[in-house]
Amino acid sequence: MCNPATGEFLSLGRDWPVGRIVDSSAYAVERAVEPPIRITVVLAAAGSKPCYGSSCHEWEALKNAVSTAQFKVTLQVFVCADDLKQDIENSSLPPNAIIQEVRTVPRQEDIQDLFNAIKGFGPNILHFFCHGSCTPSPHLELASRADYTTGATDGSIDVYARDLWDATGRDLEPHIWLVTLNCCQGAAPAADAHSLASELVEKGFPVVIGMRETVASIDAHAFCEAFYRALLDVIKRYSLSGRIVSNVEWSQLMHEPRIRLRDRHLNGRPLTQAESESKEWTLPVIYIRNRDFKLRGHSTNPSLSDKSKQEDQAELDKLKEAKEQYDPNTTSLTVIQGIYSRIQELENELYPYP
Repeated sequence: MCNPATGEFLSLGRDWPVGRIVDSSAYAVERAVEPPIRITVVLAAAGSKPCYGSSCHEWEALKNAVSTAQFKVTLQVFVCADDLKQDIENSSLPPNAIIQEVRTVPRQEDIQDLFNAIKGFGPNILHFFCHGSCTPSPHLELASRADYTTGATDGSIDVYARDLWDATGRDLEPHIWLVTLNCCQGAAPAADAHSLASELVEKGFPVVIGMRETVASIDAHAFCEAFYRALLDVIKRYSLSGRIVSNVEWSQLMHEPRIRLRDRHLNGRPLTQAESESKEWTLPVIYIRNRDFKLRGHSTNPSLSDKSKQEDQAELDKLKEAKEQYDPNTTSLTVIQGIYSRIQELENELYPYP
């Protein structure tokens, strides 16, 4: 979509964020921004040394973005190469970033171990860098340590939307914000099938990013760094916002990454010409479910213990969910007033104004 008079594309404008809305039966999402922000990274693209090189550059792009965060970030990393594992373990990160663990991707028969580790970590963000395919239907192709050791050109572990949701989604539901599929065809539909990114949102993940076609590794890395810089900058605002609760305009976060990809392929051409003649900036696509996604600042009351905060927040979340389901025609006014009163009381306790 572009302005025929100027040739300007809407999705490259900051004021016109473009994303794809997916019907989902899941409830609206409200998450607390309470550092450390937890990010799980799966670097599992098949191949031998080229795979190591591209995965290494993806790690560097993510590390560069995380280094800009002005709050605590904890990382869980899975790799298919022993040398990359060692490099990451020896990585120099700023004091605000901690690598909790680095593991190698197990074989297909032990893949549940990977899923269990992800569930135990409880990430807010789940990032995949691997190959993707639409044949016979959309799925990820993860390379295991054994694949890397033998120089296999294809990952031996196929992960479909139902696999990822059944193995992790229900358990991650209280925590997860975003799944990033920084791989080929993560947002490309197969014949008579939705894309993997779209399917994951339909299953229940709030927001998923994918690539609608094959993407060059160098472009994938550029997208990774630009997107996470933008995301972490937004999270910073919420982490300092106290009790403020706001909708997240996820599509706006695609502006800087798209501009970065556009500029990488200018090749001396005028902007409007490069935008219309190159497609790399169009490859990243964001899918959002048709429910509000809200972030709130973490509790700022120093007098509450961590246990009290967790208990109060759990009660608050439950009451807010109940509030959305009550029918005012069949529920007494006294009950509704009691719920609203308790919600206000908990919010005042958890998020007192300075």
